Amino acid sequence: MPTTAQVSLVERVSYISSTTKDKELQGDYAGAATPDLEGALREGGAPSLLSRESFGLLAQYAAVGLVYGTLPSTIYPFLQNYLFMEGTATTSANALLSIPWSLKVFIGMITDNFPIFGYRRRPYMMFGWSAAAFCLFFMALKPLPDPYFKDPSFAGLDPEKITPDMVNKTSPDKGGMYIILMMLTSLGYLIADVAADAVVVEYAQREPIAIRGRTQTAIYATRTFFQIFALCILGFGLNGPEYGGDFSSGMSITTVYLILGIFCIPIVPLTWAFVREEKYVRESFGAYVGNLWEAIQTRAFYQIIAYSFFSGVFASISWTASYPVQSIWIKATNLNYNLSGIFGNIVMVVTLTALLSLGFLFMLPAQKEQTQELKRNGGKSKLMGIITVFYCLFALCWSIMTNIFAIFPETACLKVTGGCAPPQE
Repeated sequence: MPTTAQVSLVERVSYISSTTKDKELQGDYAGAATPDLEGALREGGAPSLLSRESFGLLAQYAAVGLVYGTLPSTIYPFLQNYLFMEGTATTSANALLSIPWSLKVFIGMITDNFPIFGYRRRPYMMFGWSAAAFCLFFMALKPLPDPYFKDPSFAGLDPEKITPDMVNKTSPDKGGMYIILMMLTSLGYLIADVAADAVVVEYAQREPIAIRGRTQTAIYATRTFFQIFALCILGFGLNGPEYGGDFSSGMSITTVYLILGIFCIPIVPLTWAFVREEKYVRESFGAYVGNLWEAIQTRAFYQIIAYSFFSGVFASISWTASYPVQSIWIKATNLNYNLSGIFGNIVMVVTLTALLSLGFLFMLPAQKEQTQELKRNGGKSKLMGIITVFYCLFALCWSIMTNIFAIFPETACLKVTGGCAPPQE
């Protein structure tokens, strides 16, 4: 699951890149422009947080917070404890649910350049939430596989005492379909999230300098609140014995998917009714790609992309035995697991690898003024542009391929996925 800091970095880059499409902000000295006396960059006046348009936007991030806070947190109780999948598979599930966040730039290119009926934001939001709801309802209505342990009490036995008649050996193989569906759900709400990010930029540009940033603060607060709410639902609701919990009973994973699907449905009409958007005349996509390629060759772009990529690599280092250790050795209940997500869990190895990511901090400009200076005088390199595009695309393709291999039994034991544990006699 991507950390809040990693997701925030991706979103900040998304906000910055979105402004390049606005005519008011074209040019290296755009930051110094003041179209009106209060410093607003766009006409229309600052939106009130209690207005219809703000409610429609905040509804997007409430849904994002709920779904984003829930799906990755079901890996431990459902895939690990209920289906008892291999550590490589659960680690790959975590990675696959994060991969759609890496596609935000491509989704942004599509939403910016291919309006639907003249609109670039609302139709994509509605499509994204519809796709997410469809996948969630599909998982909710799909017959739930039998748990790996026929009796939940068997999970507490030593591995050498577990006999074949105590388990359903085919249960771990049923998790691959759920991982793919959860990944598609994540892709759906990311499509809506990218379009919503662009609306946030437009709303924020209407704010005067004195209150600029109020919209971003509101959406982050809304999303974080619903993430915490999602963890509370999972911690106390999905805490039955079959999910590694210590309650005598609890809700089923299908109920969780159903709740999420029901929550996503009203967001679709709310988007069309409340989110404010002006019609857009489509421009040349070839010119857009050409401008993007020119921008990637500049130091201001490839240096920041390099920071985001390499710091993310080091900050995301983990180990495949993470979920099995929590389940088999520590015997952490789902309530314990989700409470740790709410209050934070500092682990020495994670801390050290995160500190290594700070070694790339010098690549980032200090403030907006330094960013503008880097754009003006940072230089340009076609070679660095080619290298940047290559390693980003290679890493994305490699990550998708290896993680998908790890969740299906036919390819799960390949060396490229990390291999499997030796079969027990």
